[in-house]
Order: sequence, then structure tokens, then C-alpha cells
Amino acid sequence: MKRIVLFGVMCLLGIGLTVQAGVVNVNFQAGSGPVEDNGGAAFGEGVTMYWNDYVDSLTTIENCLDSDGAATSVDITDNHDGRYWGALGSELTYGYDIMDNYHHNSNHGYKDMIIAGLTPDSSYDLYLYGHGDQESQNTIFTIDGVSKSSTIDVAGLTELTENAHYVIFTGVLADSSGQIIVNWGAETYAAINGLQIIGEMPVPEPATLALLGLGALISLKRRK
Repeated sequence: MKRIVLFGVMCLLGIGLTVQAGVVNVNFQAGSGPVEDNGGAAFGEGVTMYWNDYVDSLTTIENCLDSDGAATSVDITDNHDGRYWGALGSELTYGYDIMDNYHHNSNHGYKDMIIAGLTPDSSYDLYLYGHGDQESQNTIFTIDGVSKSSTIDVAGLTELTENAHYVIFTGVLADSSGQIIVNWGAETYAAINGLQIIGEMPVPEPATLALLGLGALISLKRRK
């Protein structure tokens, strides 16, 4: 009997503990529902992927879907000042849907974006996009004391370019709570257009597993 109870509890507690290699894409914009875009800077033109919309009315998006549209436990919280549409990046052959709008920090300061629900102590690669709609607007991203900056001048660039439209942090470790904190801002006007997270993604178990666990507990109670 005790084994049945233990099995049921393990099934219920196992929700969200399965992990698999994956990609979570997020597009910061005004928002009209989730969009599909190309593979962004991480995977390039011609690769269709699912992108989560981080609309301006939200401070947190929960349970982001991965690049195939499957559920994960990844949540992202960002206290931005608001959103703007922008035409900068219209020369891009791909990635324009990422760069054409953004959330901004206009108070000449810095904000923390919290990526939560990751696998604790696991390593991730982050692609962080940061440019506004004017050539005076770039972004400085800092993770664990390491800073990288997009450039002010992106005129004439027809492809998404590292250290111009976006920066890359490789091998970033999630803490013991499964969080990574990204500080972003600038001395003038900063923008965040999107991000891509690559690594182990906690994946919720199928609902049927929870039902199996619950069924075992109910069966035990009836036998009593």
C-alpha cells in the first residue's frame, strides 16, 4: 500500500521536472498574440520557429512555449517603461519582426530582467537583442558582472549582426533556484527587442501522468 502512495506522490511531484534540450524565443512588442519568425541570430534565415510575444501590458510572461510550440516552465519578468514601434532595422533581410519594436528604459538607468523556471545549475546560451528606432539608442546587457553592448550605429547592416543588433552570452549558469538575472539599460535610452534562450528546458509532464498518480491515491483510499 505504501508503495502505491509513494508512486502517486512521485507522479504528482514529477510535474515540470522533466528536462530536454530546447530553445525559448521571446519577442518584445505591442503584441497581437504569439508569432512565428525565422530562427533569429541563433539559427538564421529560413528556419521557422515559434516566438512568444512579450506584450507591453504585461510585466511577466509565464510558461513560455519552446521553439516548437511545446510548453515549458520558463517565466520572464521585466519591469520596462513601456513599448514603442520602430522602423530601424528595415534593411534587414531577416529578423525585422524582432527589431521593428521594443520595450524601453527611458530613465537613463538600468533594470533587471529575471528569467525563472530554468533547470538549476544548468548552462545556457543567451542571445539578447537591444536597439531602438534611432541611431542614438543602444543597450548594455550585464550578467554576473560581465557587460556587453549593442552599438549605436547599425545603418546599412542587412543581416542581424553580433555586437550591433544583439549580444551573446555563452555558458551562463542558472542559479540554484533556476534563475538568470539580466541587467539592461544605457546612459541615454535603452531598448530590448527580444531574446533567445538555448539549453535545458524543464518540460511539464503530460496531464495523464498526474491523473495516474491521483488514480493510485483514490484506489488506495477505496481499498481502505
